[in-house]
Amino acid sequence: MINNEQLQALFTPDYVSGIFQKATKSSFIMANATRLRNMTGKTMELNILSELPMAYWTDYDIEHRKLTQLSLQGKTIIAKEVAVLVPISKIAIADQSIDIEALVQDKAAEAVGKVIDETVVFGKNKPRGFREGVVPTAIAVGATVTQNGTLYEAIDKAMSYVEESDYEPNGIVGGLGLKSAFRNMTDTTGQPITGTEIDSIPKTFLNNGAWDKKVAKLIVGDWKQVYYSVRQEMEVEVFTEATIKDPTRIDSNGNPIEYNLAQQRMIAIMLTMRLGWEIPNPISVETETNNPVNYFPFAIVAPTGSTVPNSLTLTLKVTSDGTTPIAGADVYVGGIKRVSDETGSISVKVQPKTSYPVDVWADGYFKHSQEVAIASADKEVTLSMKEYPRYYGISLDNPDVKEVAVPESLKQTSTDKDVKEGGKGTDSPAKPSAAKGETNPANQSKEG
Repeated sequence: MINNEQLQALFTPDYVSGIFQKATKSSFIMANATRLRNMTGKTMELNILSELPMAYWTDYDIEHRKLTQLSLQGKTIIAKEVAVLVPISKIAIADQSIDIEALVQDKAAEAVGKVIDETVVFGKNKPRGFREGVVPTAIAVGATVTQNGTLYEAIDKAMSYVEESDYEPNGIVGGLGLKSAFRNMTDTTGQPITGTEIDSIPKTFLNNGAWDKKVAKLIVGDWKQVYYSVRQEMEVEVFTEATIKDPTRIDSNGNPIEYNLAQQRMIAIMLTMRLGWEIPNPISVETETNNPVNYFPFAIVAPTGSTVPNSLTLTLKVTSDGTTPIAGADVYVGGIKRVSDETGSISVKVQPKTSYPVDVWADGYFKHSQEVAIASADKEVTLSMKEYPRYYGISLDNPDVKEVAVPESLKQTSTDKDVKEGGKGTDSPAKPSAAKGETNPANQSKEG
């Protein structure tokens, strides 16, 4: 009978690396997205251009040269763990009726590929901290095409959306059931699509069980705009005494399949890895003067006969005290960015779900985060932000006392005595209308 030590000896570094390489090939995302350098910590911030510099002619004799803005938007990749459990009978191993090395490599790689594709593409079972998947985000920004005519026309419309966002479609992805549709596809004149642009775009038909045909017929987009980073490659552990529940398999009573390793003379091999992903979605020159949230490098074609999901509208009002609106705040709803208007409001189309993570940044205020639930109807929520601490200080340019925003660490530099001597001799100088500080004392970085 093979023992625990012998099993551990099977999993050499080269063998475990082979599992990771197979997982990379099994997962469409890992094979086609852009892999960044490995993460050295739990999070990694991406500095993505959110606004491109604009060039222009100027007449030096009659006008000042304008300052070109080049702002960097920090998006953070958060690493989460993917775990795969492979239960195996000790009797089968002893009888050498299975090739344990090949079984573990193939099954583990397939399972990892499936769970990564499900989460990144459809947002299924995404862990806390992950952004919304490609399909939910495409629906939220309106990048959804309903097939009213031929599939050829629907794909053309989806490609047009991606191109109007100034991205180059480099792949069409769907389930295995889509292969027949392409074999029989004709263009607008009824001719086979051979030689057309749609025919030339690479196509992938997922066969790892990750595709959900009820949500999308296919996705068109620039898959290099999906970025992922690995925090930890494969690690292996062997268990001989544990009770394991498999929520993906249900018994006749509707309960998860359960394995008692010791009682059933089984072992379980666990493989884990950690990674994270993000879509930077930079703003192009073509879209620089427009609202960036309406542009996305992907578009989907909805299933035939289905109604486009995500028809609910979530409206958020950003305030400083529950009533006073804050304009110009950056609001992220599940990774989708909006900027609050003069009433402090933003609206976003979302899918009905338990809750969405909401993060808000505004100059002069602490970052605000909360979960907002939306189920079956449009919803409005008021968000109240906390202002940075303020104090009375002295301006060298103006002897009058004025109010400024400063870091907590510098509050002790201002005293009541300073205020009285620096003001107009009054014990309680009147507070003029405050100007918000231009610095960020909390040294916070934005996350998308």
